[in-house]
Amino acid sequence: MNYFKVNKKVAEHLGLTQDRNKTADGAYIIWVADLSRLGNIGNKNAILADIGGIELTPKETLDEIKGITNTPLPQPQDERFVVVRITSDTDTQGTQGTETNITEGEE
Repeated sequence: MNYFKVNKKVAEHLGLTQDRNKTADGAYIIWVADLSRLGNIGNKNAILADIGGIELTPKETLDEIKGITNTPLPQPQDERFVVVRITSDTDTQGTQGTETNITEGEE
């Protein structure tokens, strides 16, 4: 398989946000040549764990781009690629903001 779904921080790090397809949930599809820029492709599983990416078949890739599926991404092990979004939790005391790590892409 030659396609990988990654979050926006990974695509930005590789300088590919203008050159690669974006999925319906805000992630990006990169190619095996792109992934090899992050390390030895023989260690593909370790690279994917570090960046919080997943490998896709061509059909899965098309379904992600069309929004038919939105497979969640795992939490990146490398802190550089963790996506943080500020959310609000409302309780009886008022509104309090909290940080939530997301890896599906940014909205």
